[in-house]
Amino acid sequence: MIMKVYEYDKKRYVVSIILPNIIVMGLIFIYSLYNNFKFIGVNIFTLLLFVSIYTLFNTLISLSYPSKIVDTGSEYQFHAFGRKHVFKKKDIENIKIRELAATRMYIRINNGSILRGRFWIKYSFYSNGEEFNDNIHALEKELNPKSLKYKNHNTKKEIL
Repeated sequence: MIMKVYEYDKKRYVVSIILPNIIVMGLIFIYSLYNNFKFIGVNIFTLLLFVSIYTLFNTLISLSYPSKIVDTGSEYQFHAFGRKHVFKKKDIENIKIRELAATRMYIRINNGSILRGRFWIKYSFYSNGEEFNDNIHALEKELNPKSLKYKNHNTKKEIL
């Protein structure tokens, strides 16, 4: 099988992922940390501190927003910030895709944990994103053939 690479549009990645998730949340983290020391106790800055830590963790550690997805035929690789999470297809026991508005989806691989296996994908911003969408849904259907999601999907196609 030929290796397939799906890359997030670089300009959009900067504007939609790096700018809000790293720069803005980084500034909110610093501001909240400073104000938590200034105004000791639980306050709005404590909440902002936890939200910024969670967002930075999701973006930088768990790689929830990959800049590149590679399908080698035997594995999926999710790349971001010079790191990658690799899932061999033979080891994938469970995949759940929650489809959201505007070509967004939330993917959980092997019951994704806080450290890996949870991805927010806006496939219209990736090169060949429709192909990735079709391939990842085919894998989900293969692993969960009795899913109500695919039973209804097949019925609609048969009617047409």
